[in-house]
Amino acid sequence: LGDERGATTGRGRSVGFLDIPWIQYAVRINGPRYLALTRFDMLSGIKNMPVVVGYKLDGKVMEKGQVPPPWRMVDVEPVMENWEGFEENIYGISEFDELPKSAQSFIEKIEKLVGVPILLVGTGPERDSIVVNR
Repeated sequence: LGDERGATTGRGRSVGFLDIPWIQYAVRINGPRYLALTRFDMLSGIKNMPVVVGYKLDGKVMEKGQVPPPWRMVDVEPVMENWEGFEENIYGISEFDELPKSAQSFIEKIEKLVGVPILLVGTGPERDSIVVNR
């Protein structure tokens, strides 16, 4: 959709589900004060988005911010939720209040789950296609 390419090889990049536990883990390990949500505009028009909100390992849901060790990845089962998307095109929007309410809610849901505010929201590939949140 976004024609994402590797900077060195030029190969197409694959895009997967939003994975909250891995973001929680990265926040726990790195301690950022803010996050950036890039190319959020590419989700325009998607009504429902599957999101990984946890992992089950040996039949038990893992604790928040915990991820399975690499050698156990074949044994985990993702816990998925369908989050409401937004049908409106947000390309080029530069103010948080101009984003559709469902897009704002999506961002706020991520912030709540990972515990870090999202400061920058990309609304296009250009450098000035960005919302500075707050």
